[in-house]
Amino acid sequence: MVKCVINANQGKGLILPSTYVSKRVSEEFNKNWEIDLLWGQSSEDGNYYYAVRFTSKAKNPKNIVQSVVIMKEDLEDKRLMQDNLRKLGRIGKIEQSYLVAVSLFISDVIDEDGVPIEEVEDMYEFKKAASPLPYWVNIDEIISKIEREIENNAWRFPTKTSDEFDSEDSYGAILDHKKDYKGYRHPVAIRAGILRNWIGVKDDKLYREIIEELIKRGVIEGDLDDIGGKDRPRLSKNITVAEKVEISAYQFNFLPRG
Repeated sequence: MVKCVINANQGKGLILPSTYVSKRVSEEFNKNWEIDLLWGQSSEDGNYYYAVRFTSKAKNPKNIVQSVVIMKEDLEDKRLMQDNLRKLGRIGKIEQSYLVAVSLFISDVIDEDGVPIEEVEDMYEFKKAASPLPYWVNIDEIISKIEREIENNAWRFPTKTSDEFDSEDSYGAILDHKKDYKGYRHPVAIRAGILRNWIGVKDDKLYREIIEELIKRGVIEGDLDDIGGKDRPRLSKNITVAEKVEISAYQFNFLPRG
């Protein structure tokens, strides 16, 4: 166990000690970042979570304080490493070695006496905000829009078992053949092109980041290993919507939200 070091010049900020990385890397990280440990209950499920707030010390034209909050569980998930690097890289200098060291450091100091922890009112707000997306992209609004579009175009989504999918008129299909599924109703296969039109984003990079965020939320069915990697595999899937009919689509899951 490594003794926690509190940065007296930065309020409740923590200093990353050189025990976890070289002295050079430690000094470089502390020069560029301030980190704070957050803790609180989530209104979504009633559980308590830890998170780390990274505040960049990089200068910006308007002298705006720029911070990113990463849930502790996401910081420890190697599959989300590239995603976390991308989020932090938008506001400051970051390297993979920094995040590995911070993750180990936070895990060690959580149970130590005297460690400054900032309690937040609702951790769910931070969980929702822990996204690489621009501030003006509201994922909850996008999910609501997708649900509305499915309802408003219900006739364009025949059930799979009805075998009534029409290549010209149908937007997808209700996957009613699934006995086990996430959410409170049968999932829906949505044609890849239709979903993109509904989301209304032209930029390919931003659109992919939105889809990745929907996958992380579990709203779009997908593999977390496909997120944030260098290979950037196709996120849509070939889904069977009728007998001997497959389309490039996304499976949308109706999940309850807080």
